[in-house]
Amino acid sequence: MAVTINGSTGVQLDDNDKQQFGTDNDLDISFNGTNGWIDCNQGSLYIDTTANIVARVNNNEDAIKAIANGGVELYYNGVKKFDTTSDGTDLRGTVHRVEGVLRPYNANTWDIGTTSDRWRNIWMENDLYIADNGM
Repeated sequence: MAVTINGSTGVQLDDNDKQQFGTDNDLDISFNGTNGWIDCNQGSLYIDTTANIVARVNNNEDAIKAIANGGVELYYNGVKKFDTTSDGTDLRGTVHRVEGVLRPYNANTWDIGTTSDRWRNIWMENDLYIADNGM
């Protein structure tokens, strides 16, 4: 195990060595030459900041963003596909598969479309049931 301490890199460990924290080595940070790990062996792992948290892949491709005082955004290949908003969620693209039943959070509270934003087609394999309860 080689440890190098200097002004420009701080503490530098060799591949396959790990930095351990806690009385019982509760938190490990390691790199094996190919992949890196943060391993929390006790309790929860918190990332705390006064700004945003951004997880990137390929050095610059956004994957997940947690916006300070705002929403959470999910990306596919660097393109935003889903985010939370102050009044719900926004989904971009096509829903390819929804297993089970799509239901409103509370009965009689959600609509499909509006008087100006209408669905163009509804494709059904079997019978279509529409109820008008005098609303």
